[in-house]
Amino acid sequence: MWQKIYFDLDNTLFSYEYAFQHAIKDTYLELLEQWEAANLSVPIVPLDDWFEVFKYFSDVYWEDYQNKAISQRDYRRKRYMETMRHFQLPCSPEEADQFHNRAYDRALDYVQPYPGLYPLLQCLVDHQFEVGVITNGHAHIQRRKCRKLGLEHYIPDHHIYISEEIGLVKPDPAFFRLVHGPCCPPEAALFIGDAWEHDVVGALEAGWQAVYLNTQNRPRTTSHRPLAEFQHLYQFYQFIQDFLCSTSHTNNRSGKEGNEA
Repeated sequence: MWQKIYFDLDNTLFSYEYAFQHAIKDTYLELLEQWEAANLSVPIVPLDDWFEVFKYFSDVYWEDYQNKAISQRDYRRKRYMETMRHFQLPCSPEEADQFHNRAYDRALDYVQPYPGLYPLLQCLVDHQFEVGVITNGHAHIQRRKCRKLGLEHYIPDHHIYISEEIGLVKPDPAFFRLVHGPCCPPEAALFIGDAWEHDVVGALEAGWQAVYLNTQNRPRTTSHRPLAEFQHLYQFYQFIQDFLCSTSHTNNRSGKEGNEA
């Protein structure tokens, strides 16, 4: 039986891709309105065409960012400026920064829980598991997402661990070891996340058990073996229900046999 069950945040408890796409599109439309108000003569680029190219350059530079060949700021600047240059639209590094600041702030408006999140969390709380979140990112942004999801009704604030506050970043096993602490054996801790290397590999290397919540249908890149793999959060909820049911049945049977003896 696990003592601690912790979750990643983005694309694990909610669709970050959904929020990101809608926020980026809203911010681009806002930019078009600003250009029109300023009587700026620019090519007319339909929203879907612009976003398709933006997503293309996001994917092009993603590996460089993941491998730390470029910083987060440079990654964002590159994908924005390459997109604008593709359509011969005005751009500058400073405008790229402003665009992303507005977009990431607006993304919070589109944070919606995955189906099954609240029944799952309530189930875990009712069965007295320690439930929490381990996430990379900026503290003020990640905590705003947690509040938007209403996690405070299920998870105490001190069980939300954010890389910027802790000074450790997934997949560093030290991050996970810090969370399970000296009073909980690592094998009694379970982590659920969508990023293979950051979430699954990081947790397993720290001795935790792990569930791969493959919400984006991405391939495994190492030979590590998680406890299970699902594509939807409600599938993990069903898994937990089945596990608790089987555990309860086993305990009841053992108790009955003990009484008969």
